This record gives sequence, structure tokens and C-alpha cells, in this order.
Amino acid sequence: MDEIVFEEFNFNSLFVTDPPALVHLYEASRRPYGLVSKTQCSLVVDFGFSFTHAILVFQNYTMNFAVKRLDLGGKALINYLKELVSYRAVNVMDETFIMDDVKEKLCIVSLDVAQDLQIATY
Repeated sequence: MDEIVFEEFNFNSLFVTDPPALVHLYEASRRPYGLVSKTQCSLVVDFGFSFTHAILVFQNYTMNFAVKRLDLGGKALINYLKELVSYRAVNVMDETFIMDDVKEKLCIVSLDVAQDLQIATY
């Protein structure tokens, strides 16, 4: 890969890293000017379709020994949504693609659960 980047595309330099380190750099860049260098560590939580990773990044290095994997991801959310809809209305247990589309278009992650529950009751 490095050879292609330098020889085919004529890049002057290349920075190879893993996504958690990039998230750490992005988070550090959003801080006020004086605090960028003081950011020592970050916890990156990566939610995938089949699993979730919690990754510790310390001084721009991923601590591989501290990576934790949980076999729970977006697929479990879709399956739970299929169960809820099938229990209350039409059987959609075999309609994974439809329920995935419903999840992406209609579901949100609440930043204030108490307020959102209060709004939902009206």
C-alpha cells in the first residue's frame, strides 16, 4: 500500500494509524487551543452491526491489551425492533431490510432521556 501511495499518487508523506487514534486526535482538536497538548487519553466506543468495541487510546496509541469486545451491536437492536413491531402489529420477523430502514429513518439516540420521555407522553 505504501508503495502505491508514494509511486502512483506521488504523495510526499503518509500517516498510517488506526481509527481510534484518529478519533482521539479529532476530539483533542475540538478543545480550546491550550488544552490540545494536555489531552492524554480517550475512550473510543465503536458500535458495529454484530459487536461493540471499547478501545483505550493513550497519547495517540491504541492500548491493544485494553480493547474489550461485546457481542452486541446494531443487529440486536433490529431484532428487538422486529419483536416489538411483530408483537403489536404486523409480523415483520422476516423483514430485516425493512426494519433496518425503519431504524435508520425513525430511531434516534436520546441525549436527554427524561426530557424525551416527557415529550413522548404528550
